[in-house]
Amino acid sequence: MAIMDDIAGVVECRDEDGELYIMVYPETDKKLLTEKLTEIYENAVDGDLALVKKVINMASGKWECVGNIPIEYDRDLDHLITVKTSQMKAYMGVTMEAKSKNLTVDKLLARLKIVGVVFGIKREVLEDILVKQLFEQHLLVAEGIPPIEGKDGSIEMKLNTEKSSKPKVLDDGSVDFREIEAFTTVFAGDVIATQIPADYGTPGKDVLGNDVPPKPRKEYIMKPAPFISVSPDGKDLIADTTGVLINKGGVLSIKERLEIKTVDYNTGNVRFPGTIEIEGNVAAGFCVESESDIIIHGMVESATIKTKGGLVKISGGITGKNNTLISAKTSISVNFAQDAEFECIEGDVNVASYLRHCNVICKNFKTLNEKSSVIGGKIEASETITVSNASNEEGVATELALYSQVEKELIAKRIKLEEVQKPLAELLKNAEYIYKSKATAIKTFGYKAGSPQYNDYLAVKKKYEEVKAKNDLVENNLVAINTKFAEERLHSGVIKISKNGYTGTTIKIGKYKHPLKDNVLGREFYLDGPEIICGQLGAKAAADHKHGEEQSGTSAHRPETITVETRKQYTARTV
Repeated sequence: MAIMDDIAGVVECRDEDGELYIMVYPETDKKLLTEKLTEIYENAVDGDLALVKKVINMASGKWECVGNIPIEYDRDLDHLITVKTSQMKAYMGVTMEAKSKNLTVDKLLARLKIVGVVFGIKREVLEDILVKQLFEQHLLVAEGIPPIEGKDGSIEMKLNTEKSSKPKVLDDGSVDFREIEAFTTVFAGDVIATQIPADYGTPGKDVLGNDVPPKPRKEYIMKPAPFISVSPDGKDLIADTTGVLINKGGVLSIKERLEIKTVDYNTGNVRFPGTIEIEGNVAAGFCVESESDIIIHGMVESATIKTKGGLVKISGGITGKNNTLISAKTSISVNFAQDAEFECIEGDVNVASYLRHCNVICKNFKTLNEKSSVIGGKIEASETITVSNASNEEGVATELALYSQVEKELIAKRIKLEEVQKPLAELLKNAEYIYKSKATAIKTFGYKAGSPQYNDYLAVKKKYEEVKAKNDLVENNLVAINTKFAEERLHSGVIKISKNGYTGTTIKIGKYKHPLKDNVLGREFYLDGPEIICGQLGAKAAADHKHGEEQSGTSAHRPETITVETRKQYTARTV
């Protein structure tokens, strides 16, 4: 390399991976050396003359780096080689006249560096220009790297808010078209969405060596919405309440009340913890479940309507087919119903028009107008039953029953204990037989403690004692339940028929019952000792008042008495 030879002629130097190192001794004529190196550098490019002068002035006597090795360059080439640049590309055109200048790749590189092109240089193209004589044409000799664009921040939904009509696939491979996702339920504390940080991209570099930044990006700012709050770190959207998650054009909100038009194959079964309001009907075979109120403005076919914590109100009617269940905690209100089951053990059932062949179990039952009727089926209440008309002129079997909740619970417990007692008694019998056999063997043959036979006897004895203890516990619990039955007081509720009670109606209070032998008008039924009494409306209140006077020893106006004949006619027989 000629220029290195020129430099070596004036100062001690060496090439280390394209970088120039020189050694200047303290006794060197600094002025003369500076003049000679300046003259060399004037006919070169890519050298750092200022650094060279600084090292000369230092004269440290050590090897010092003075930048890149300069490249010899003929200034006439500025006119013979043209370079056109944009931010990301550089084109070079070499004239035929430049060929006479003893061109090299280094000289072409020097021409690029003079105009500032230092990045993305295509050395292979420069070589082709010389080897393939590619003169009098502009070739792409340098190309920058464009930036990698990023993305604005966004959110990732953790819950699906899009309606799905895809039915549920069951374990046996069949599909249930009533199980689809028509809405999204959220619970208080659920994470609805998470922030996705902005991607700011990666800078590029132009042919001049400058960074090329990507387009500016911005973070997605989480904002609170109705019943939705932002987590303290600003990264999550949190549900403040339980309800329906709404996504309307990307705007999120939560409604505590689910409002739908109808329940059918478009919605599937509806299960929602909050209040459900249905504008229209509930089609046959579907299920509506809630932990709050269920309000239905239309009709219910053979369906299940069930709430664990609220009321059920059906403004229309129910046309069941013996597979319809209406269950609530606080109350059930319905216009009319046919072939349906009602459960409201802790609350009231109110009927505006009629029930046909329905079974009801509740705390209080009431029909709401004088034309209302209960025909067929069974009404069970723990406190009161009030109906306008019971059964009909055809004498359809209809039962009105007051039950004791304590009694029902005791019966359920007794049934469970009796189910356990039978196999347990058989197990005890076998364990006792084996135990006595082992005990006899120990006595007969005199096996001593520690022998295998004696150890076997001890194990059998322990098993027998465990089974006996369990059996004794079951028997003691049964005795306690039976004792409780004997102590259970007679039911104090009342059954009222404000208009017509037809034959076919059976009155049952606790364990006593009585079928009506004749039609009655405006009567109420209650227990007086072990007898069901049929009296005029208000008779029980009068009897209770009289009983209170007798207890206190005072006298007052006596209520209407029930004749002996009437008492005999409506006295029930113990079941």
